Order: sequence, then C-alpha cells, then structure tokens
Amino acid sequence: MTRSIRNIIVVIIILLLIGGAAYFITNAKKPFPYENTLPEDPSPQMLDFFRNKIFSRESPVSTNHQEGYIYTDIRIIDQQSFISYAFSPTVKIEQYYRERRQSDEEDKYAYNHVNPYSYLEVISEPTKYDLPEINISEDALTIQTSEDQMTFSKMSLDNGMEFEVSQTHHVNVVHANEDAFYLSISESENDELNRYLLFVKQDLSEYQLIEEDDGAFEKFMKTKHFTEYMSLFPSINENGAYLNYYTHDQVIDVKNNKLITIESEDYLSDDGKYVYLSGNDGRNPGEGLSKGKQSIQKLEDYIAGNDKIHVTFDLNYKRIKNASDVEGLGTSVSGSGGKTVYFDQELLVIHISYDAALFGIAGYTNVVIDFHEDNEHPNFYILDLSAR
Repeated sequence: MTRSIRNIIVVIIILLLIGGAAYFITNAKKPFPYENTLPEDPSPQMLDFFRNKIFSRESPVSTNHQEGYIYTDIRIIDQQSFISYAFSPTVKIEQYYRERRQSDEEDKYAYNHVNPYSYLEVISEPTKYDLPEINISEDALTIQTSEDQMTFSKMSLDNGMEFEVSQTHHVNVVHANEDAFYLSISESENDELNRYLLFVKQDLSEYQLIEEDDGAFEKFMKTKHFTEYMSLFPSINENGAYLNYYTHDQVIDVKNNKLITIESEDYLSDDGKYVYLSGNDGRNPGEGLSKGKQSIQKLEDYIAGNDKIHVTFDLNYKRIKNASDVEGLGTSVSGSGGKTVYFDQELLVIHISYDAALFGIAGYTNVVIDFHEDNEHPNFYILDLSAR
C-alpha cells in the first residue's frame, strides 16, 4: 500500500470519527421533550387521573352520566346496615385541577391534604340514577329499585350451597346501569370469608348468585343468563370480543367463554384496552421498571401474541432526574427504581424515587406519558404529582 493511499485512508477514518462524535454530541445535547407543568386546559384523561387519586379507595359504580361519576359513599360492612352513594361532578374535579395547578405551595398535589367529600355530593334518591337501595334489617337483605322490591334471608347457588344473610360481612355495589346491577357479597363462616357475586335485573325479575372465583364465573358465562348481564362489563374493542372485568388483571373473552389473565410482569390498563409490557415489574419492594425502551400493546395484539407495538418510549432515569426538581450530589435512581401507579384511558403515570449518595432518599417525581392524541409522539410531563 502506497503512502498516499494510506494517508487517504487515515483521513477518511478521522473524518468518520469526527462525524460520529459530532452526531453524538448533537444528539446528547438535544433537549428532552417534556413539560414540567400540566396543561392549562385538562383533558378528560387527566381529569380521570385526578379523580382516581382523590377517590383512591373507591371504584366508580357508574360512569354513564354526562355530569360526572357515581361512587359508593357508604357500604354495608359488619354493623353498617345500608349502602349510600355520592356523585362526583366533573366541574368540581376541574376546579380542583385548576386550583392545584396555580398553587405555589409545596407538595401541592399531595392527596392526603385533600378532603374527598369536598368534591362529592350525596345522592338522596338513588333509584333516579338506576342505583339500588340496599339495606339489612333483622337478618334480611332488602333490595329496592325504581321498579320493584325484594327481601330475602338466604339465597341458593346452583351448586346447592346457600348464602345466609345473617352471616353477612360485606356488601358493595360493583356496577349498575339502566338494565341491571351486580353486588359483591361476603359472609363470615367459621372465621373464613365466602365471597359471591349477585347479578340482578332492575325489574328484579331475574337474579343469579355465583361464587366469586374464576371457575364459577366461566361456568356462568356458558349459561343463557350471562347475556342478560353482559352490558355491566364495558366493551374493550369495537367488535365486543373482549369485555372489561372488575379485577385489575383480567378481561372477558366472549367468544371462548373464559377469563384471560394478564401475565404477572405486565400491566393492564384500567379500561382493559392496553398492556404495558413488563410494566408491573415495580410492584414488589426492591424491584423496579427496567430502564431503556418501554413498550405498550393493544390488548388484542397482546392476546394474539404478535409483535405489534402501539406505543414506545424511553425510560432514562438520569435524564428524568435532570429534568425534575430532585437535587443532590451523587443522586441516582433508588434500588426500587420506577413503578407504574396509574394506567387508564391512554394516560400512564410512573413514580420514580432517587437516593442521594450519602443521605438516603433524595426525592421523588412522576413521569406522565399521555398518548391519547398521538401514540407515535406522546406528550411527556415530569413533575411530582404525589402519585406513589
């Protein structure tokens, strides 16, 4: 090889190295596309997140009303003898959102500073909202709707077992609509709890009591009665092939009459439409979400077992820390790392904790990934929403 050719090769190598370094530096300095304040006008998805956190101990009984959601205010448990309901007006959640967003106080999104009842209105006439009036008196359970009333002291299951009202420990309304409703019931027997689901038509012409377990529900799905209550389980996709179940990790497969359970390491969105792959890895102490590329699939693709991904994003703990209010010398992500704390309606919220080199916990922050407008370019928010 002649000296001139060797020199040309050296020059080319140097130019490639310079070009590669320039590319690396340019991309390393590229700003992280995030917001550190919430949008002035909240989306319905953002309002649902705040509603979920304000009423963290409850699940909505009905979301079929334009003005807001309905929750169980008081449930039957031990000595409590009746169920009452409360309405959460969307305008009050909007008011909370705007007040918190404009506040300058420290830890302004801390939910333990909030009185949930400030954002609820007691419902005095439940039947006007398709809600059953339920009470226990003298070992009898009474259910009243706008159409009829029934009272019973015991009910039989299809396997010959009986539910005894006198042994009732807990009664709660899981979901209700204009056609039907269903209750979660438990009875205490020999220091053990037996759990049931009671499905009832609004006109009280039909009811079904089943044990609260997967096998009993799948058996129920194979009967003609199940079609009477399918509307109580929201459809996940347009063709109605999958319905959203009341547990946090299962969906109903209508065609095959079975429950599908999401893998323990994955995280099912509350509406059942999406699965965050490995998004449940931060559920145990000492564990955390892996850094790097994150993936979200639509439920139907997840069940089909294909590789089609709906949303991807990068979880870079160092860049997130630099974009947050967390400070401290030698600060790094804690051993527990990040964990999913909310996932619903195309809005994902992750909690991340950081440790200082010498002084333990340095601080916390939340990463909000909002992909309801554009799944290829989600909106990112990094700020402490006290969502843990």
